[in-house]
Amino acid sequence: MKVMMSNIIILFFGQSGSGKGVHAGKIVALYEWIRNWYPGGADMESMYIETGAEFRREIPNFSSDVQKRLAEIQDSGRLQSHVPASILWGNQILYNYKTGPIVFDGSPRSVDEAIAIVKFIKRDLKRTIIPIHFSVPDDECERRMVLRNDLLIKEGKQPRSDTDTPEDRKRKLSYYHEDVIPALEYIQPHALPVIEIEPIGPISETHGLLVDGIADRLRFLTP
Repeated sequence: MKVMMSNIIILFFGQSGSGKGVHAGKIVALYEWIRNWYPGGADMESMYIETGAEFRREIPNFSSDVQKRLAEIQDSGRLQSHVPASILWGNQILYNYKTGPIVFDGSPRSVDEAIAIVKFIKRDLKRTIIPIHFSVPDDECERRMVLRNDLLIKEGKQPRSDTDTPEDRKRKLSYYHEDVIPALEYIQPHALPVIEIEPIGPISETHGLLVDGIADRLRFLTP
């Protein structure tokens, strides 16, 4: 159990709707269980960085001009710069991180952001990177995006504006192929072997595959 709390960085890659957010949260919950129940676990910590949600939460705190410019980029269908997301996760680590694993859900989304992660986290903080790639057909991801927004509406919440229309969903999938996959390819030479996941079975089964995959990669860190 102790090795599971190593100073590793887990990067979740996958399309919107691939299920990476659900399983990133379950890995963080596992780390909390270890921390609470494993002897000596109280001294272990983990950090969860969900960059997309964090960005959406912080937008109201940006200056009105920056909010306007970001909205224009979103409406035009262009990809946002990596800088705002990098600043957000960079600040979380600089001000809150002590030791233990960090789980990234939603970063890196571009090669530029991948470069920032490798330089800061691997080179400067001396942390080992474990990439996890969720491979799901685009049509299935699009179906899940629709279901996710329908559920939000039923719960009385606002649907995700970035996946609200067929055009939005196609654009989101295009980002994945054109920007996220190259980011994963950049990360690979700087990380342990990628854990490839096809989450087509029950959530519990996929979670088990993830835990086994992480444990297998941690063999590289033990003498």
